[in-house]
Amino acid sequence: MVIASLPLHFRILSLVGLSLIALGTGGIKPCVAAFGGDQFEEKHAEARTRYFSVFYLSINAGSLISTFITPML
Repeated sequence: MVIASLPLHFRILSLVGLSLIALGTGGIKPCVAAFGGDQFEEKHAEARTRYFSVFYLSINAGSLISTFITPML
């Protein structure tokens, strides 16, 4: 309802911006995990496992924190 009251050029810019964010978010996350895992050789399998554990812990912790912080802002 708020978006419908905006002028047309604001609505178009908002949709373009949201589309770019959605496209960027979907492309970055899978590539970062794969590229990070490629940095480890086979003999460092334990370090690679630790990397993925910390990587996904960071993503999930950031998501959890943003769930509480965003409404406060």
